[in-house]
Amino acid sequence: MHNSKMFVEILIDRFEISCEEITRIIGIKPDDCRGIGTKYISNLDKKEHISKTSYWRLDSGIGPEKELEDIFKGLLNKLRPYKKRIIPICKKYSAYFNIIIHIYGNFYPAIDWDKDILKEIAEYNASMGIDLSVFSEEELENFV
Repeated sequence: MHNSKMFVEILIDRFEISCEEITRIIGIKPDDCRGIGTKYISNLDKKEHISKTSYWRLDSGIGPEKELEDIFKGLLNKLRPYKKRIIPICKKYSAYFNIIIHIYGNFYPAIDWDKDILKEIAEYNASMGIDLSVFSEEELENFV
């Protein structure tokens, strides 16, 4: 049996300015950033594609084996010093907190919403989404 893994990130997408400019405005280096028209290799089909939208991504930096609350707190701790700069960007462009959960075998994690975390997330004027992937034990062995 394998544990589930959870990741939390903030994504800002569909902006017209360059990745460098949005990084300069916010003041923190993203984990990934891609402008419109950028060529990239897809992890899914291993083919080259051209990005049709832009995005700026910052992840929590907290290990995926931790509780969801701890992972969210890690991301919010990274964002807090830049909050006054991030909020106007989130208002102007599409922004959301993305929760990615990989479930392996029959281990299903609890997804709890701490009220203080929800309150702070709301202050950013960003949406929240969950990306849920369920893998069988056999599929997991193919990843290793």
